[in-house]
Amino acid sequence: MRIAKYEELESISLLMNALFHTQMQEAYSKEGQESFLSQITLPSLQERFHKSSVFYIDATIDTVLEIENSSHIAFLFSKIKGQGNAHKLCQYAFEKLPDGILSVGAFSGAIGFYEKEGFLKVAKEKVVHGLAFTLMAKTITSSEL
Repeated sequence: MRIAKYEELESISLLMNALFHTQMQEAYSKEGQESFLSQITLPSLQERFHKSSVFYIDATIDTVLEIENSSHIAFLFSKIKGQGNAHKLCQYAFEKLPDGILSVGAFSGAIGFYEKEGFLKVAKEKVVHGLAFTLMAKTITSSEL
């Protein structure tokens, strides 16, 4: 587990796109699909890399976590299911964050995962630009990690 390098963003974008198309696409409207895909293009990732995001990856770039402004999970994708990769990557990243509130807009299929990670629902599901999500949050404190 480590922080990704700029040169790895292309591999990250390819992973995100592949998993979106095979696992998530059907859950979104056409508008939602277009909106989501625009956020995981290589130029979009590169822009966020330079502005506000840190990308965490596993050794084989099969799992990626993007955290914006040290306070919001933008994306979490894992090609490997059921082996704890996403959990391990989250734990690694959360240890690097300052104390505070960490939020995530969880799509319906990810709510159970985030609840296991200690996140609580803080709002009902809403749809923005065709993307349905539930806002969840968790308090990060270094003494609890």
